[in-house]
Amino acid sequence: MSLTLDAALAAAQDNPSRHPLVEITSSQRSEDIPFDGTFLTSETFNEYGANIIPHSSGRLCIAYCYGPDGDGDCGIKYVYTDPDRREFTPVTIELYTDTSRVIVSVSICELTGGNIGLVYLVNDTVSHLYRLMRRIVTVKGAVVGNAEIASWSHDTFTSDPWVQILGANSYLLVYGKKSGGRRAARITIFTRGPPAISSPGQRKRP
Repeated sequence: MSLTLDAALAAAQDNPSRHPLVEITSSQRSEDIPFDGTFLTSETFNEYGANIIPHSSGRLCIAYCYGPDGDGDCGIKYVYTDPDRREFTPVTIELYTDTSRVIVSVSICELTGGNIGLVYLVNDTVSHLYRLMRRIVTVKGAVVGNAEIASWSHDTFTSDPWVQILGANSYLLVYGKKSGGRRAARITIFTRGPPAISSPGQRKRP
């Protein structure tokens, strides 16, 4: 048997000013990080080549080049967040104190155990060399170790390095370097950390 509203209930349902018993709303799970359009630091000198990775702790980790500043210093800015990704903390890694050495680019990856690996390219005009360097820091930016991976003549075509973790204590490093009469991507897979460079293989660029 069908149910029929009585006149009073029908009139109430037709009333356009009535309010629903259940209100459905849609929103994001958490507030936006107050970052859009905001500078990470207050410095006014050049900053470039930013790279960002998510860390296994939940943090975001960022690395970018800076300088030369007003004193001729240059290096890497390493920035990390809290696990909730609500606060950004910058760490200055000053590498050179004169304009004859400039950081060209930096790549970042998480190492086995949670430390951060930074691989960067330096334009050394004093020695007329490109230097491929590495630096290991904790997730909060404390220095663990550093070393030179390789160097070659300033006259050789070189492009930015890129590093990525492959698995436990295994990493992939790729950078561009002129080989003979052509430009090629040099690919190196190295193990353990802090890593030492092995003899790189070559793969022709597509």
